[in-house]
Amino acid sequence: MARPRKKTEEEQPVEDSTPSVETTEAEAPEAEEKPKPKRAPARKKAEPKAKAEPKPKKPKAEEAPAEEVAARLAFRLAKLEAMRNAAEGLRTRAQLGREVFVRGDPQAIRIIPSGRIEGSLYELMSAYIGQRQKEAQRSYKPAAPVAYPLEDARDRLRRLLPDLDRWTPLSGVAPLGTPTAGPTRASYLASTLSAGLELVKEGDLEARQLEAFADIYLRARKGEKTA
Repeated sequence: MARPRKKTEEEQPVEDSTPSVETTEAEAPEAEEKPKPKRAPARKKAEPKAKAEPKPKKPKAEEAPAEEVAARLAFRLAKLEAMRNAAEGLRTRAQLGREVFVRGDPQAIRIIPSGRIEGSLYELMSAYIGQRQKEAQRSYKPAAPVAYPLEDARDRLRRLLPDLDRWTPLSGVAPLGTPTAGPTRASYLASTLSAGLELVKEGDLEARQLEAFADIYLRARKGEKTA
């Protein structure tokens, strides 16, 4: 037979050593009244939303004719071209400090208007004469040039052949002329040279020139019988 097992300390019930305090209804403190929790107000039922009315469809605009569309496009292109030209003009215009410079003198010229004229009688007359000379009609008629005839130059050279036994420059053979009237010195030289070349071609005269642009020398051909 099984023996009864002894209760251990753990299994034995523990008696509460604290004395029980009995309170009477008179001695018990009045229980504090706790505030009652407030109830949340009842939510109102949401009213059903009215259905949104459909937006009226906008009537489609009538398409513009092709001529009007082309005119609008041409106007926009012309406007764009004008804007580009204006921007290019601003970019290429003269810049201050590079192409255009400010005036170096900081003191500007002061102009004092006055109706008073100061001047001497000589200055007044000079101004009047100068104005009249501007208004006067001027005409320039140069005199007709007189040329030395070639026939006269040939006859003169033929008469000088006996004296041209040595080389003589052309300037010493041609006539000097007068500066006031008659042929000019250049005309005498040109006609004498032309006549001398003709005599050289005929064999009555010799001519030579040492270098280009040098003096021309004339001499009667030796052995030629002259009258």
